[in-house]
Amino acid sequence: TQNKLGISGGRACLVGGAQASKGVLKDLEVSAQTAKYDAYFKLAGAVLQFNIYDSTTPSSGELIKSVKVSATGANLSGDFTVNYAGDSVTASGSGNSVTVTVETREIVVADKANAKAVYAVIIPASIAASQSGTVTYTVETYGGSGYEFTSKAAKKWESGVITPIN
Repeated sequence: TQNKLGISGGRACLVGGAQASKGVLKDLEVSAQTAKYDAYFKLAGAVLQFNIYDSTTPSSGELIKSVKVSATGANLSGDFTVNYAGDSVTASGSGNSVTVTVETREIVVADKANAKAVYAVIIPASIAASQSGTVTYTVETYGGSGYEFTSKAAKKWESGVITPIN
């Protein structure tokens, strides 16, 4: 559940530890003699930023309820395993869709510049362009029929990268 549009929900997978070198983490060593601890974090998942607007029906009164992304033949949800020794994060997928429910309802606006963002954190994935494999984006709304878009184009969603979906 995302509490308010424009800010990420509470399920961003962060990996933390001490900084070994720029961008590389190691175990955080804590002792009674240490007065200060510096912890560093990086985002393990890929972030999809859905900018929701509808230029064809301005002021339709629809309110955003949820956003879902699903992919044929690719895992988007699952678990992360962290290995600090090799500074690696391994994702193991168990599902092909992720849904974010919006708690504070916002109206669907008519232009991209004023669009409210909904964020979905997924397992990093590469999806090849295909005739059979598709990615579907579904926006469920109150007071309207919602929206659904399908794409057969190649996708590359990387760890720690925010990808806009317009």
